[in-house]
Amino acid sequence: MKNRKEILGLKFRPQNFSRKGVGTAVGTILIIAIFTAFFAVYLYMANNNIESRTKLNFESLSLMKLKSTFLLFNQSLGTTWLISTVQAVFITGDESVGCGKDDSRLSEGYWYQRRPDAARDGQTDSRGNPRIPAADKYNIPGFNPQICYPRDQHVKEYILKILDERDFLRLRQLRPEEAGGITIIIQRDVNDNEKVGATINMNLKDDRIESTFSQKITASYGNGVGVIDRQTANDNTIFTSLKQMAAAGRSVVESLSVFGDGRTGGPGPPPDPIGYGVQNQPSNTAYQSVYKDLIESTIRAASSPIPGGNIAIVTTTGLEANTGQTAGVIQLPRSGLVFHFVSMVTYSEPARYYYHNVAENKFEKKPIELTYKVEDYLPALSCVEYQEPAFPSGIALMNWQSPDDMMCCAGFLFSCGSSINSLPSTNQIATGGSMVNSGSGDDQSTCLNTLGGRGVQCTAAGFMIS
Repeated sequence: MKNRKEILGLKFRPQNFSRKGVGTAVGTILIIAIFTAFFAVYLYMANNNIESRTKLNFESLSLMKLKSTFLLFNQSLGTTWLISTVQAVFITGDESVGCGKDDSRLSEGYWYQRRPDAARDGQTDSRGNPRIPAADKYNIPGFNPQICYPRDQHVKEYILKILDERDFLRLRQLRPEEAGGITIIIQRDVNDNEKVGATINMNLKDDRIESTFSQKITASYGNGVGVIDRQTANDNTIFTSLKQMAAAGRSVVESLSVFGDGRTGGPGPPPDPIGYGVQNQPSNTAYQSVYKDLIESTIRAASSPIPGGNIAIVTTTGLEANTGQTAGVIQLPRSGLVFHFVSMVTYSEPARYYYHNVAENKFEKKPIELTYKVEDYLPALSCVEYQEPAFPSGIALMNWQSPDDMMCCAGFLFSCGSSINSLPSTNQIATGGSMVNSGSGDDQSTCLNTLGGRGVQCTAAGFMIS
């Protein structure tokens, strides 16, 4: 009997058919798996690349921000140093380069000051110390006159002192939130943590002051991921003739020093009291006026050319009889007149910079100035100088307020109907009065004894010798 499969005309091979289907399915699955793996790898690599690029771009932007913040901070610091130095220069000029302020041997602001109670020293004292200091800012303590003589080095040192002591170097640290998340640290002074540890180099020139501030700045972000640690330098220039101003002041000190040495209060060319007596002019105001003009012309000549272009001189004068307090000028009391002057000299230049007015808390444009004072006591009239033979019996008639109302006699000073500052009343004769010889050795008796019996009357026309 034929096989049922043969009868139906079909030839089936079940085993072969099953193997072919399985192989096809496995291959398809394998291909899909491979593609899936490749795709997964591709996606991983693509995502990783995007993440890396994003991270790189973020870090690049952070580094750019760090660098920009560092540069901007350093630039701002340089501007701060410029403003601070300008203020220090203003203060240096206003405070007379510290003369009398950083040392008490002179009054504050004085460059030249004589004590009237002590004798005037020469160009060198008995120990050989010079009147004009060789290198120091001051001549030795006790020298008369006392002198402050600030050279360029002293000017520079005082500017640096102002910067250091007036809080111009005290800058607080910035907080990260104030600098966009950047941490900025400036190296601090080893002795004062509130001060920046800056090194300052300064150079004075005729028309400018050049300065360089050097300091270490560290800027960072991300817990030290990005760091800039660098020593920076800020160069600044201030256009001012402060150096020339100081040089002019030193020249004035030298000129007035010599000027004072040549005064004796005796007969001589004007300015001299007896010269005004001959001209029949009041001596008191005229003498002071001429002496004032002479002093100010000496100051102007010594200051030439005027540094900065402008000079202002304010001089106050006084004329009075000598006493024990002015014995260093004229030794014998009641024997003459002492001329006293104080001149305040100010050099200034066109206004270029702004000054911080602390009292009003505002900035105002003003010129840089240098102000200093000079003071001296000089013998205006020494009756001891008016003696024989040029002046018989030691008599010399002069003017205080009117002709012949002042007289030197036997080395002593007398007035007639006028009041002379600091002259004792015993030496002031009232109009209509006469000198009296009491025999006690007082000034009137000494004068009359010298005249050998002649009398002295005070009239409306002045002294009369009978």
